[in-house]
Amino acid sequence: DATPEMRETMVNLLSIDLKPELKKINIPTLIVWGEKDRITPLSDGKLMQKLIHNSQLYIVKEARHSPQFTHPEAVCEKIWLFLTP
Repeated sequence: DATPEMRETMVNLLSIDLKPELKKINIPTLIVWGEKDRITPLSDGKLMQKLIHNSQLYIVKEARHSPQFTHPEAVCEKIWLFLTP
């Protein structure tokens, strides 16, 4: 369970519209998202991909909110491929 401080931080983060900031990102960006994320919907990842110029969205099949923990091999492989020219 989240502490009261963590809950307050999440509320503050969710109240800020970061879409204008995403449009300012102009370097190659890999967005990694869990296909079955119930905390932050996949539609948010798709929106980020549209707003960040030169970005790629990698959807980890069957993963939820933290695919780096549940599917580390798939995530590491995708990051490696993204970073390798």
